[in-house]
Amino acid sequence: MYNAFVITGRWQTAANLATIPSIPVGVYLVATDLSLWWLVVSFVVYMLIHGAMVLGCHMLLSHRAFSTSRWIERLMAVVSSLSFQGSPASWVHAHLLHHKHSDTEKDSHIVSWRFFLVKSFREGAGKPGRIVVDLMRQPFYKALHQYSAAICLGVAAALLIIDPLLFLFAYAIPVSYTFLAVACSLVFLHRGGRPRDLWFLAVLFPAGEWFHKEHHDRPCDWRKGGWSLCYYLIPFIEEKV
Repeated sequence: MYNAFVITGRWQTAANLATIPSIPVGVYLVATDLSLWWLVVSFVVYMLIHGAMVLGCHMLLSHRAFSTSRWIERLMAVVSSLSFQGSPASWVHAHLLHHKHSDTEKDSHIVSWRFFLVKSFREGAGKPGRIVVDLMRQPFYKALHQYSAAICLGVAAALLIIDPLLFLFAYAIPVSYTFLAVACSLVFLHRGGRPRDLWFLAVLFPAGEWFHKEHHDRPCDWRKGGWSLCYYLIPFIEEKV
C-alpha cells in the first residue's frame, strides 16, 4: 500500500529547496542582531544528523564495519532519519547498490550538478539485498521507513511552534547543510568515472567521509578505509563481539 509519508524524491527535493535559503537567512540574522551561539547550535545539530548518517547508516548498517549496542544503533537511526535523506533502509539500499555498480550506468548515484537542485537516484537499479531485507523485517526499521517524512515534519512543526528561531537554527539550517554535504559527495567524489579523495571538503563538512578512494578499496575497515571526524567516536561506542 502506498504511504504518503515515505520520503520520496519529491519530498527530498521540496525539503531541500525549502531549507537552502535558511543558511543565508541565519547568517544574516547573526551578523545583524542575534548571538553567534545560534550558529553553534546549527553546527552541533548538523554534526549529530550527518554524523548519525555516516556512523549509523553508512559504516554500521551498510558495511557492518563495527558493532554497537542496540540502543545506540537505533538512536543513530532515528537521528539520521531527521535529515530528510530517507529512512535508514532506503539509504542502505541506495548505498550498497552504489558500491556494487560504482561508476557504471547501474550506479544508484547520479553524478550531476542537478543534484544540488533535484535530489535524485536511479530507480530500479537493483533488488534490495539481504541487509535491507533484514532491516525491513524489523518493526522498528519498517516504521522508520513508512513514517520518515511524518517524523521530519512533526519535529519541524514542533520546533516552529516553540520558537521560529529554534526551527531555523536547530533544524532548517542543519538539514540544508547536510543536504549540501551529501550533494557535494555525490557530485565531486566520483567525477571522472572513479572514486577520488577530496580532503579539503572535510574542512567544510567535517562529519562527512571525504577520503573516498580508500573507502571503496576497503569499505568495511573504518580504520583504513577512508576518514571522517566522526570515526573517532567509534572506539567509544563499539562493542567487541
